[in-house]
Amino acid sequence: MGNKSSSGKDKDSIKAPGYLSSVLPFLPPGASVKELEANLREQPSRMEQVAIELANQSVSSEFQRNIVEIGALKIMHLITVSTKDRSDIQLYLLHAYGNLALHPGNNADFLKDRSCFYNLVDALSSGKSDLQRKAARAITNLAVHEENKHHFDDLGAIGGLLALARHPLEECRTEAIAALGNLAVNDELERKIAKQGGIEAVYDCVTSSNSTLRSHARRALQNLCTQQENKEAYYAMLAAPSNAEADEGYKTDTSDEETASAGPSPVTIRGQQPLTATVHDHSVPQGSPPPPPIRMYGNAIAILLVSTGIG
Repeated sequence: MGNKSSSGKDKDSIKAPGYLSSVLPFLPPGASVKELEANLREQPSRMEQVAIELANQSVSSEFQRNIVEIGALKIMHLITVSTKDRSDIQLYLLHAYGNLALHPGNNADFLKDRSCFYNLVDALSSGKSDLQRKAARAITNLAVHEENKHHFDDLGAIGGLLALARHPLEECRTEAIAALGNLAVNDELERKIAKQGGIEAVYDCVTSSNSTLRSHARRALQNLCTQQENKEAYYAMLAAPSNAEADEGYKTDTSDEETASAGPSPVTIRGQQPLTATVHDHSVPQGSPPPPPIRMYGNAIAILLVSTGIG
């Protein structure tokens, strides 16, 4: 799945001479990323094709590191800032960011480049739900690394994620709360998220009928309630008349296996959960030409639990 371009050509090595031209036929044989950048600046209409290929190649763990090594982050930033009016292209790039963030070897490059942090937070505040939830997914994956948490905080990501956690669409709430749960695996950010209403926003989803949202909410609630002041705020919230009945129902939900491991009581072990990007449904209006083939963006879930508070 991850070893073919949309043109169907096999690629034994992403860094082999001629790789870029085999994926992007408009490039001359042996072209470098520098030449690709120059070509895109000269002919911006080709940016969509490149964004699609980046999304496709980022699916495979085999290629995730190599893509970044050859300089893809610079190309992704160029396309992002050049196609702000094209939500479809932005979505391809957000898929790629979320998948590339899964490879631990890429984080040093993300930190050096820094553009991804700005691009993701911009998408988070775009007001477009499809972009917002994919940006939140990428933030979830990047926030597994301690250094990245503070970059997102400095850019105001917490406020954007909290707003998304209250979005009417369940899919948006799910992605936002997953990201908040990972950011909260840090004492300073745990307190900051709680002070901005994070405990209340997450608690509203712990009894959701959606098992994925419910699971993320319970994990995030655990992560937000390890500091004493947050525990006190949590229990004070539960004691409020408006929450007492709802909390009682939550605590007695013994039919759900998740309740035993992620109940309402705060814990000291916090868990982070990187998630691959989901499959995008490319619906085509009747009479429109079919879109280029897009392969699956991965649906495996990797879970990391660490007892030191970072996991």
